[in-house]
Amino acid sequence: MNNLIRMDFYRMRKNKTTWLILIFLILMMFASVYMSYSDIEYYKNNPSALENLKSSSEEVNWGIYIGSVSPKWCEDNKVPVDGLIKINIQSKIVLMFLVVFIVGFVSKENTSGFIKNIAGQVSNRGFILLSKMIIVGIYSLILLAVATVTIFVSSKILFGYVFVENLRLLIKYILYQWILHVAFGSFMIFSITLLKNEIASLLIGILVSAGILQIVDAFIKSNKKSIMYFLNSGNIGRLSMKGMELGDYIPLFIAIVSTTIYTAISMYIANNRDIQ
Repeated sequence: MNNLIRMDFYRMRKNKTTWLILIFLILMMFASVYMSYSDIEYYKNNPSALENLKSSSEEVNWGIYIGSVSPKWCEDNKVPVDGLIKINIQSKIVLMFLVVFIVGFVSKENTSGFIKNIAGQVSNRGFILLSKMIIVGIYSLILLAVATVTIFVSSKILFGYVFVENLRLLIKYILYQWILHVAFGSFMIFSITLLKNEIASLLIGILVSAGILQIVDAFIKSNKKSIMYFLNSGNIGRLSMKGMELGDYIPLFIAIVSTTIYTAISMYIANNRDIQ
């Protein structure tokens, strides 16, 4: 198992896609903070537009987006880097890049013959996927760390300061989001293992990230909570620091349970399926 992890970690470091994704993430984070900066200036000069923003600011955006602002930032208050980090993780930009990495990293083995070559060297082929899950956990943390540092630097460049409201809560928030991202990663590995189709898995990952499962709400026609509250992709978009302070542990519970189930099923399939 240790050899598998070392091998996968080596492959992750040597893969050009790993570094290209990080470069694009840095550019996207800076662009997003710049758009927030521009929007703040706009709302400061347009009171009527600010009132419209206030009326819709409590709505949850389940899709993928770039650049967002809080109404209170437009009222001559300092823009907290905590808030910028929160909205940019909620925007699922980080999640989108994680999907691309997982599909490229895991699917490449299925097409290169790597699994066939190494299968006889492990007692349980499911350990190969468990190793991938560990790499997903490592890369998820790297993505979140790079996004956070980029937002800190962007705040200093664009706003001229870095204002942190609650560092302890910010660290806790990032760790919670890390668990949610790993959970979504386990879903992606399950999809790739089940379908064995790179394009289909990529489409599923991006569409689910973008909130396509909201369509289920239309069929259920219930006044209760959206199905997105019970999905890892939905909880990534809605997890708030205020909710964490109030003890909202449901997203964390869903993430841990789903990660366990998806990983267990993926390992079972990998161990029992015939190698082609």
